[in-house]
Amino acid sequence: MASVNLSIRKNPKGTAKILLNFNYGRKKRFRHSTKYTLSDAKQWDKRNRKVKISDQIPNADEINNELISLLNYAEKLASSYLSREDHLNNDIIKRDLDKFYNRNKVNTSKNTGLIDYFDWYIDYYSKHPRPKTNSVYGKGTLKTLKSSKKRIEEFQRHYGFIEFNDVNLDLHSELFKFLRDTKEYSLNYTGVVIKNLIVIMNDAYERDFHQNLDFKKSGFTVTREDVDNVYLNESEIDTIKNLNVDDVSLNINDHPEIFNKHDTPPTKDALIRVKDWFIIGCKTGLRYGDLSSLTSKNLETEYDKNTKEEYQIIKVETSKTKGLVLIPTSNDVRQVLEKNKGEFPKKISSQKFNKFIKLICKEAKIVEEFEGKPKYLSVASHTCRRSFCTNAYKSGMDTLDIMHISGHKSEKTFYKYIKASSKDRLNKIRHQKFFE
Repeated sequence: MASVNLSIRKNPKGTAKILLNFNYGRKKRFRHSTKYTLSDAKQWDKRNRKVKISDQIPNADEINNELISLLNYAEKLASSYLSREDHLNNDIIKRDLDKFYNRNKVNTSKNTGLIDYFDWYIDYYSKHPRPKTNSVYGKGTLKTLKSSKKRIEEFQRHYGFIEFNDVNLDLHSELFKFLRDTKEYSLNYTGVVIKNLIVIMNDAYERDFHQNLDFKKSGFTVTREDVDNVYLNESEIDTIKNLNVDDVSLNINDHPEIFNKHDTPPTKDALIRVKDWFIIGCKTGLRYGDLSSLTSKNLETEYDKNTKEEYQIIKVETSKTKGLVLIPTSNDVRQVLEKNKGEFPKKISSQKFNKFIKLICKEAKIVEEFEGKPKYLSVASHTCRRSFCTNAYKSGMDTLDIMHISGHKSEKTFYKYIKASSKDRLNKIRHQKFFE
């Protein structure tokens, strides 16, 4: 019977190609080259025949899952060949193995529409790494893509069936008017839909589904406007930290601006957990999905050779970028951990968090006017991250170090994100040694 296994083939440069070996008779072997190459042969686990899990390969689990799928597919082929091993050859095996990679290809008929391709794109990249990032889409990005697809489906019912060649400046104008005037979506959300339309068009173009480049024209713009999102300064965060939740009314009727009559009333325990998570979020800059998933397994101890002191860090792979982030624990974070016997607080849903943190901020007297309403009504889970970035910047922390934690890819994006004024930047600059 034919047998299959995985191995690597080293080359003089030290890299290694991952191979599938298909043995189907005495001295008969087909070596199938997979799409994966390791930068160092030592990254291969010889005993278990898989990629080693390490910081150097953040998507090792995804690669191994793909290799397992390929191996299972090949084993099924081997079983199907039982009755015709005498007639097997490398060409037949190669043809059948190639079907593994072709099984996820979208229908290439001339009638393939934009929405069909959108569906395929979301499904494919929820399971397979994207070429640019070498990682699959996270839940948040997939949710945004699905939302954009839904908006374009609604537009298609108004506009008519959309093929790739229909996507031009006229369609851009019609889509913009539909989203803004008919549906009354915000300028930023409209921009997100158009941006994802461009993503789909670009992917389809690279796969030779069309030759239409109108989506690359300067007039095919992604609209956005600056939104004055709220952040809390260190003094406000301290006020929250020192709030005694025993003094907070748990009756939702006392807070009609926050709760509706169908909301679950908060408990004292829930408010304590929300307060603790908020403090941790303001001191780590993590997105709420990553923040609320932290456990004691994310805590590690490091040793400083210069000071000969041990210190604690949070080590986490972020869901959006799949990058590994190391964050020193602040005194505030360590106090929360100590209170919880070395553990992070129990997880709480983002929906409850966003309601309960408003109540906490209200009781902490964070009530100054912000965009025509009390500031506490604008506080939510994303406020933690923005507060971290802004306060870290104002404290003098290096911008690139903050970006490493926050995951911002460009300084331009980072400076738009933080709530720092020109005066704040001036104060930071003037304290540099250069100006002494």
